[in-house]
Amino acid sequence: MTSSVFLKNVERIVALSMIMCLCLLVYMIAQSLLRHQLLKKQKSALSQTGKPTQRPTIRWIFQVSDGVHLLSVGGAGCPESHEVVMNLTPEREKILD
Repeated sequence: MTSSVFLKNVERIVALSMIMCLCLLVYMIAQSLLRHQLLKKQKSALSQTGKPTQRPTIRWIFQVSDGVHLLSVGGAGCPESHEVVMNLTPEREKILD
């Protein structure tokens, strides 16, 4: 499997494995924090089946949040510049809360 990413050197394979483990750790911590906050606030998020759950996966939350964009109207030097959040549904607002 490692040959498909062009890693022939043992040190590079070990480095890639370490980075992948670090990414999984960050992913797990983010999911744990999300679930802890949902329990703490007595709230829930909709799961893939549309039912409320206090134990969603962080991947699902990222997928639900996909499509939210921050639009900057105006530009540098423009006196009336402001930012608009686009595609923010009530469910996405609840998740951000």
